Amino acid sequence: MENDNTDDGAPVGRPDRPPLERQPWSPEQGPPPRVTAYPAGRRPGMYVWNGTTWVHCSVEARHDWPDGEITYMVSGPLAGAPGHIVIRTYVWPHGLRPVPQHTAPPPAPPEARREAEAEGDTQDEDESEGGDTSGE
Repeated sequence: MENDNTDDGAPVGRPDRPPLERQPWSPEQGPPPRVTAYPAGRRPGMYVWNGTTWVHCSVEARHDWPDGEITYMVSGPLAGAPGHIVIRTYVWPHGLRPVPQHTAPPPAPPEARREAEAEGDTQDEDESEGGDTSGE
C-alpha cells in the first residue's frame, strides 16, 4: 500500500492484507489480554478497510495479548449501512491504519505515566494534545 493519504486523511490504495477479526477472549485461550480502554471524547481514530474503502472508526480499546499480539476494538460504520455503527476487534496491522495525527498505532498508557499519575505529577492536557504518547 502507498504511504500517501487523501485530502481527508484516509489512506490511499488497498492494504497489503484485509482486516483479521479476532473473537473475544475466553478462558480456554489461557491468560486474558491486558486491556486499555479509551474514554469517550479521548478515543484515537483508526481507519479500517471494509473491502472497498477505508472507513474512519473510533478505537474503544487496545488488547495486548500474552503472545505479543495486539488487537484493537473499534466502532464505526463497518456494516455498510449508513448510520449503522458496529463494534469489531481486529488484529494489528491487518487492514488497519492510524489516523494521520498519530505516528504509531494508539498506544497503551506507558508505565512511566501511570507512576507519575500515582505520584500526582501529571502533564497538562494542553501539553499532551497531538504529541507522542507512546512514552518512547
